[in-house]
Amino acid sequence: MREFFKSSKAMVMFALVFVIIIVAYNIYDTSVYSSYKNAYTTAKAQIYETELVNINTANVDLFCTLPGIKEATAEAIILYREEHGDFKTKEEIVNVKGIGENDYKRLSPLITVE
Repeated sequence: MREFFKSSKAMVMFALVFVIIIVAYNIYDTSVYSSYKNAYTTAKAQIYETELVNINTANVDLFCTLPGIKEATAEAIILYREEHGDFKTKEEIVNVKGIGENDYKRLSPLITVE
């Protein structure tokens, strides 16, 4: 093996193959990143194109259109609203049993209090 690398031709060939591998990997890595970025941008655009759900007037069916909100959680939101009055801010939704900070982060761009 040492004798192979003693010739300058072999060293040039080795370096060329190494560079080709590095370039090919970077092109692949960039295209994968680009795919994820495009998917994220598309999903984000779809979220903001939907009409905001007013948590002070929405019914169970409308709440169930929100990601991660099932019928039981929708009913809990309505029950909380009936017991405590209208939400003054959309952040108050975390006071509803079954809705945590992560849920709020996901729902925040989709809900409003008008």
